[in-house]
Amino acid sequence: METLWQDLRYGLRMLRKSPGFTAVAVVTLALGIGANTAIFSIVNGVLLQPLPYAEPEQLVVVRRTAPRFNHPVPVSGPNFVDWRTRAKQFEAMAGFDGRGFAVMLGNQPENILGAAVSSTFFPCLRVRPVLGRNFLESEEHAGNDHVAIVSNSFWKEHLGSDPSAIGHSIIMNGRPFTIVGVLQESCR
Repeated sequence: METLWQDLRYGLRMLRKSPGFTAVAVVTLALGIGANTAIFSIVNGVLLQPLPYAEPEQLVVVRRTAPRFNHPVPVSGPNFVDWRTRAKQFEAMAGFDGRGFAVMLGNQPENILGAAVSSTFFPCLRVRPVLGRNFLESEEHAGNDHVAIVSNSFWKEHLGSDPSAIGHSIIMNGRPFTIVGVLQESCR
């Protein structure tokens, strides 16, 4: 134990003698520890933790890849419907297109991240709205698609946790959408 104290005192004296080196060493250690913590947090959240859905091991992503560019490209609505009709090897198939929405809240629009999804999306994940209902198949077609299911946090922060928000309209991307449901708190 005495040797440890001697080593610590010696180390502190050396660090005090060269403050520039000490500052560089402390900053380097702080950056290294911060970077490792950030990377672990991402890996833990994305790769190590199971998805917050029932039977996550059964979920797969089916996508189309552009051969020339070797990266995923969007699937058109009619192609998705055709895939869903013909794909008998899957229990269910759902479409998802992540996008941003300009939602009018008062006089100012607010950019909100969301997604355009098929009517089978939430049932496929075995997620049910805590308020209201899920999308109907008839609402997948152009003209009938002005309905929205909002996240629980959006409902609390922007709609005041008001249960009567179901059936009311919000303006998204300049068009009115009727709120038909509110998601569970665990869904983001």
